[in-house]
Order: sequence, then C-alpha cells, then structure tokens
Amino acid sequence: MKRFISIVLGIAISVNTLFTCLADNGTPDDTAVSQESELSDEATAKDAGEYVGRVLEYIYSNYMGGDIDIETLVQGAVRGMTDELDAYSEFFTPEEYYGFYKETVSNESYMIGVKYVSDDDGYAYVIDVLKDTSAEKAKIKAGDTIKKINDNDIKDKNLVDIVNELTLKGKYDIKLGIERDGEEFDVTVNLEPVEKKSVTSLDLKKYVNGKVDNDIAFIRIDGFILDTNKEFKAVMDEELKKGKKKLILDLRSNGGGIMEEAELICDYLIKGEIATLKSKNGEIKVSSELEGEPPFEKIVILTDCITASAAELLTMSLKENAAVTVGQKTYGKGVAQEVVPIADVGFLKMTVQEYFSKTNKKINTIGIEPDYAVNIPNYIIDLESIDTDSEELIAVLKYLGYDCNNEDAVTDALKDIQNKYSLKETGITDELTISAVNTELSYKVNSENKIVKKAYEVIKDM
Repeated sequence: MKRFISIVLGIAISVNTLFTCLADNGTPDDTAVSQESELSDEATAKDAGEYVGRVLEYIYSNYMGGDIDIETLVQGAVRGMTDELDAYSEFFTPEEYYGFYKETVSNESYMIGVKYVSDDDGYAYVIDVLKDTSAEKAKIKAGDTIKKINDNDIKDKNLVDIVNELTLKGKYDIKLGIERDGEEFDVTVNLEPVEKKSVTSLDLKKYVNGKVDNDIAFIRIDGFILDTNKEFKAVMDEELKKGKKKLILDLRSNGGGIMEEAELICDYLIKGEIATLKSKNGEIKVSSELEGEPPFEKIVILTDCITASAAELLTMSLKENAAVTVGQKTYGKGVAQEVVPIADVGFLKMTVQEYFSKTNKKINTIGIEPDYAVNIPNYIIDLESIDTDSEELIAVLKYLGYDCNNEDAVTDALKDIQNKYSLKETGITDELTISAVNTELSYKVNSENKIVKKAYEVIKDM
C-alpha cells in the first residue's frame, strides 16, 4: 500500500460563530456568568465552543485593564487548550510559525552565525561562532553577550525567532548590541540565506583509526527536513558507484523532523512493510515502494539518547528488516504532529498519530534498545531542573575524568567546566553550565568514537 501522506487541513474559524449563545443585548446572559457551570465529559465540541465563546465575549465586552482585541483573545484561548495536551502540541502565531518552519522544516534559513544559550539575565550568551559567517567577519567571539538587536532589548527573547521575524519583514542587515568584558559596543551583521544540508558522507577511516574495508559506506543524517530523502539518495548513489555494499547509518543526535522524509528513505533501503500509523480514524499500514533488491547487503544504525521521532521510525523499520543497531537507547518519541492553519489567527501543531513497528512494537515513551549497547552516559536533556547530586550529572562528570565521590568534588568539577567556558564559577547547576557539560561530553564522545568503532566491528563480521 502506498504510504500515508499527512494532509494539512485548513480550519476556517469565524469569530462571529463563536458567539451564538449571547443574550439579545450582545453580552452573555446573567445565568451564564453568575452560575457555576461545568462541562461534563459527554459535552460535545460544539457545546465547548459555545462555552468558550461566551467567555470571550464577556471578557471583550467588560474588561477594563487595558486594550484587548478578539484576535489576541482567540490566540490565548487556543494556546491555553494546547497547554492541556502533550508536550509536542502547541499553538503558533503567524510570526512564531514562520520561525518554527524555518528552524525545523525548511531547507533554507537565515542565520547570524553564532551558537548561544540564554544567560542568567535572559540574554544570548555566545558559546561558539561559526566559520565563514557574518558573525565571524564582525569579530563576534565566544563569551560575548548579545543584548540588543536593532537597538531593541532582547532580554528573555528567542534569538532565532527574532532573526526569522526580521527576515520575514525583509530586513537582512541588523545591528547587534554586544557586551564583552563589561564593555558594550555595536556591530552590524548581514543575514544571508543558508542552504541546510541534512545528509553527509563520512570517511570511516577517520573514525576507527586505521585501515578499513573498502565496501562500507558511512552516511550521517542530521535531521529530516524538506528533500532530505533526495539528499540521501544522491549521497547513497555516489557510495554505490564506489562499490560500497554495506552501510553504517549514523542517526545519533537526530531529533526527527518530517516523517514522510524518513518513509521515503525506507523506499531506497528495504522492501515490504515499514510501520503502522494509528490515529482516531483508524490505522494505516505503511509499506516501502522499493523495486528490485535492496542496495546494501548489510546495514548498521548508530543511535543515542537524542535519536527521536522520524529517526526512530527509520531505525525501527530498518531494524525489523535485518538491520542492527549500535549505541544507546533512543529517546522514545513515537508520535507525529500535524500543523493546521486556524483562519488568520495562527497555526495549531497537534499530535494526531502514533506509530508502531510492523510487528506492532510501541516506540513512544519507550524508545528502541540497541542490539549492541555502548557504555556512554546520556546527554543531559533537562537543562533547568538538574541538581548537583543527580546520578545523571555525576555519571557524565565521571566519564569526563572528574572525581565525584562527594559533594565538594562535584562542585569543583562544575567550577572547572565553568572556568573553561568563561562562566561564573559558582559550582552550581544552571542552563549555561549544563550546556557546557553536554558540550564537553560531545567532544569526548566524538574524540573516542566508541560507537563508530563498535559499529565497524559488527558490520565487518556480518
């Protein structure tokens, strides 16, 4: 059967239709406002809509705390509803959606050229400057703090969202207010479109420190954006021309993306059933459309604790078709979201499907255990609520070579890392410090290449 393609449905919500249960004078009747009312579990969506409409009209007609408009009220109502759903469902204003699309879906984006985290004061603290970018030309440095964009304070704001909003309005030259060592100054950067590449062919020799079999392709997929499947096909075809017969597919730190892109990559690699997608409307069996024999005789997949969503769909589909996995247990996000426009108010991203393996194995909240586990501590995903006595944190610090046998030793280890990254040497955990810890872990994992080395041992004997 042909794969399921998500259909984006337009929802036309007329504000007027929300307010059908009003008294003749245009305000909610007294009983609706004064009497306690509960919506039963048996209430229909229409009943709930009438209830919300009464509340919106009452607020709009009577609120005296400042100016308010219907669009803002509707956006707030929808955002409140999505807050009651799962962590993956959310509401976007048109500007927010543009930023989300550019960041996670589009294969083109605009960038300043810095990696950053929010500092204790809510500003953008630069942790890295990318090569050959406008930021590098403007001599921005790691350790700088971006405090203003076009003379506007950006405290507690998302830098990516701001940049995307500026490019939406056609502004490509922006002025940044920088603080460095207590001094403040301005620089101008030019925002240029950057074509995202999500698929890379890697040189296996550089990762295993020695001679390798020449019939093994090593391909990495960073995420699933528009046309990732085409990128993969082009890279794969080049490897096949070189006589590659086996594939190591690196999906580490791949948080997912467009599910259909992962399905299309399955079309190139395996035959038969891929997965089962379940929704309120039933379930659909998804199958590969590969004609002929699979191009690779053997496949090994690299995974870690950040491998998620569409990357897990691809992992499980290949795993149940004779591929093996090496590394760490995956994240466990086995649900898919659909984005629908809500008139001119914004966009609703909501979980509408859960996917299972072809043998009906659940992925969501469970993850995928590797066939060959490599003993490496997980990255710390929750940056804000980790404590110094956390087993997760201590495991990472010990892996990095620190003596963490008591509380003082943990504090000293954190201070040492904070010093490396020019952070305040407090010895306590915060978002900046945990980001630095994760960066140190990434450097060590990538320098040792334990997972790649194990994958090579496995695939050469398959």
